[in-house]
Amino acid sequence: MGGIDFALYIKGGGKMKTKKKGFTLVEMLIVITIFGVLFGIAIISLGNLGEVSSEGEAERITQVLKTWRELAISTQNQVEIIRIGNNFVLKINGVERNRRSLSKLRFGYSKATVGVTEAGGNLDVDGVAFEGDVLIVDRRGAATQGAFYLTDGERDFAIGVSSSGRIKLWRWGNGWY
Repeated sequence: MGGIDFALYIKGGGKMKTKKKGFTLVEMLIVITIFGVLFGIAIISLGNLGEVSSEGEAERITQVLKTWRELAISTQNQVEIIRIGNNFVLKINGVERNRRSLSKLRFGYSKATVGVTEAGGNLDVDGVAFEGDVLIVDRRGAATQGAFYLTDGERDFAIGVSSSGRIKLWRWGNGWY
């Protein structure tokens, strides 16, 4: 017996105490339960990664419209952006060149219904407030003034376009911001 083992032997009343090795069943169950909870949280979190939020989709469509405006400037062509069904359609010289579909959003509005346009009037019923329901961007980037109104049934968005061609995303929350 070594020095430490002998001390344990004497202290234990002549019975040799051995150190236990491994984990008890209770300890193993606790660790497995903790891993299970963490794994469940991770699965729920990762499950939503592929989904685009309504706000994210509104921001994406705003960026697409800005890109199409830049296309008009860079190609020195007038472009038309129109609504067909639940799609934004880009036309150059009358020919369809690109199409962007809405997945979470649809044209229209839910809560922003009265007196919210810049002039204090009502929103356009079909969600498109441009003369002739067409956004026209000329080769210098200037545009017809108006807005596309989008909703998911809970939140409303407006993608406003100024006559200078500035494109801005607005959100509705007891007023546009």
